[in-house]
Amino acid sequence: MSLKKLFIVISLVVFFFVGNSLEAFDVTYRAYVAGWQAWVFDGQTSGTIGYKLEAIQVLLNSAYLPLDVEYRTYVSGSGWQSWVTGGNTSGITDQNKQIAAIEIRLLNSNPGNTVKYRVYDSKDGWLPWMFNGQTAGYDSRGKRCDAYEVKYFESIVCSTPPYYPIYWNDNSIIQKNNNCYNYSNNRRTDTFAQPGRAGGDMYSSIDCLEVTNGAIADGLETTTADAIPPDGKTKIAMVIWPGTDYHWYRQDSNGLWTHKPGSTAATNLDNSGNIITNPETADRGNYTIFCGYFLTCSNVNQGEGNANIR
Repeated sequence: MSLKKLFIVISLVVFFFVGNSLEAFDVTYRAYVAGWQAWVFDGQTSGTIGYKLEAIQVLLNSAYLPLDVEYRTYVSGSGWQSWVTGGNTSGITDQNKQIAAIEIRLLNSNPGNTVKYRVYDSKDGWLPWMFNGQTAGYDSRGKRCDAYEVKYFESIVCSTPPYYPIYWNDNSIIQKNNNCYNYSNNRRTDTFAQPGRAGGDMYSSIDCLEVTNGAIADGLETTTADAIPPDGKTKIAMVIWPGTDYHWYRQDSNGLWTHKPGSTAATNLDNSGNIITNPETADRGNYTIFCGYFLTCSNVNQGEGNANIR
């Protein structure tokens, strides 16, 4: 063998064993499904659709130390397990038990760092992406997880989504369980999200001040009609049906406005059937009070906005 060929072989071996080691990726994880599966990484699927997930292990690249992840699982019949870290096992193996929900959060994190994860429910399919300790899955409905995916982001990047109503208008889980607040923030939670619920200051009455305070508690920022959204953020607007209800609109990447009334379909039309160019002048029906504009950290992908809402 020539020296040139020997060098190529050695290079390939080094790439396979070093370039593809666990340390080459941000986050690695695996699933126990009647035995431990291979480690996967950075958003890949771990688990097997159609078979119950019994336990998980998660590792963050040691290059990020002292930053780390801790995680716990909800095991049907046994409840929430203790938080663990460092690749330790969460769940119960070989006892015919199943994971119904997962929570993952960062330790020693800097602002902007986030861990993002979702689970595959045996009946409802892939559930929404969750962030930093939020519950992915169902901890009280007797459901079962088959698989999960995890991503780590060193910094959150905001971007404005296009108008793509097909994602929201499935006439099923997404449409029925995500409202105007979900849609305006471009964040699927399947919880009919409410301003302030995630931030610990949910509104107590239907008026501009109360709902605004709830939105600010969730991390939204107030802005003006003429202000250009900074840092890739998306402009959204809130209106009130006096004493009855609130409603939200969002400005999409084409500059026009769209909305999703409650569990009905997302649309770019106002109550008169006109394209919405300005939420202040659009026909809003009973929502006669215009409260103001806000900024949210959205995402170009539908349903994957970064706002902390629930």
